[in-house]
Amino acid sequence: MSTTALSSNLRKMAFLTCAILLLSFCMQIQAQNYHFSNGWHPGGKRSGLPDMQCHFRPQTKALIEKLLDEEITRIITTCTNTVNDIADLQ
Repeated sequence: MSTTALSSNLRKMAFLTCAILLLSFCMQIQAQNYHFSNGWHPGGKRSGLPDMQCHFRPQTKALIEKLLDEEITRIITTCTNTVNDIADLQ
């Protein structure tokens, strides 16, 4: 083998070694990020209660119901065409 072929092979081996090391390093970082974002649910500390996060809070429901009741009462007492307005709300 000539020296140029040998140095070319050494460069290829060095490049492949660096590429493999860089790839394994990046995969390790990605795996840690996934783990720390609670992707694997290791401790369950960040997950919270999933059913409470997927529903309206009782305070929000009560506030919306109060606003709707007040608006319906306002429409009934002030508007002349109350039947159509209330029918539109339902």
